[in-house]
Amino acid sequence: MLMPMLDDRTTTPDPHIEPYLLWSYGDSRTAWPALLGDAAGRPDAPATAAPARLEEATGLPPACIEVGQLDASRDEDPAHATKLSRAGVPVEFHLHPGVPHECAAQVRRDRGLLRARATGSWRCAARARLPG
Repeated sequence: MLMPMLDDRTTTPDPHIEPYLLWSYGDSRTAWPALLGDAAGRPDAPATAAPARLEEATGLPPACIEVGQLDASRDEDPAHATKLSRAGVPVEFHLHPGVPHECAAQVRRDRGLLRARATGSWRCAARARLPG
C-alpha cells in the first residue's frame, strides 16, 4: 500500500506538517464520505473500506505499507502496520522522511526525479523539490 488512507476518523490536523501537505486533512474529510456515505466517522463504518477499523487481522496476507512524513495518513499507516504485525502478519513498513503524499507520482512525472529514483536517491531528490 502506497500512502494509503486507512482511517476515516483521522480529522485532527497536525500543525507541524499541515502547511506542506499535498493531500490535506480537508481532502480526507471530503473523500471518506464519498466512499462511505453516511457511515463515515460513525462506529458502523465497515473495516473493509476503512481498514484501520479492523479488529482482527490474523490470517491476512503480508503487507507492505509506505507513507511520507508529510502526509495526512502519516500516523494511521504505522498504527495499521503495527496492528497487522501484532496479529502475526508479515509487514514491511517505510516512513519516508520529508516526503509528501503522492511523491511517487511526482517522481514518475519528473525526469530528474526518475533518474534519482533509479540511483536510489529519489527520496532526497523529492525533498529538494518541496517549498521552503
